[in-house]
Amino acid sequence: GAGQEEVFGCTYAKRRSYAIGSRLALGSGGGGLDRFTLGGPMLAYESRFTSQTDDSWQLVVVDLNSGIVLHAVPTGIPVGPSEHYEGVGPAVAIVVKGDGSIAWIAEDFERASGAQEYYDVEAIDHSGSRLLASGTNIKPHSLKLVRSSLRWEQGGKLMSTTLR
Repeated sequence: GAGQEEVFGCTYAKRRSYAIGSRLALGSGGGGLDRFTLGGPMLAYESRFTSQTDDSWQLVVVDLNSGIVLHAVPTGIPVGPSEHYEGVGPAVAIVVKGDGSIAWIAEDFERASGAQEYYDVEAIDHSGSRLLASGTNIKPHSLKLVRSSLRWEQGGKLMSTTLR
């Protein structure tokens, strides 16, 4: 849309940039891209769209060496699937490895109750797609990736798994 910032991605190795899309404008309806994260040549981000009737939250991983999209998946699977929703809510944290494996924490609007926020920790790697944890006691911005060790805080404890 008018006034939206276009995003491009590239690697030094290829010296070619790829058009990624338009950055999400704060406070605007419609859609755009947000939460850009790099892992080697991999760019991960959230693609968001909202209207009066529909909402979509998707995570995308692009290999900047080739411009190929490796993943384009919803932020989670709603309890009651609806034609008006894709994903469970916005990603609050994203990490990506150089091989395209990705993990994220999403705010799960459907499972939240009142003022109590609910979060899901999800991953896609060589083992497949999986829900790692969920609940009201997940610290939303605690997601960290150290080599292949994925860590987050839940219930005041440090949780971890291997991102393959």
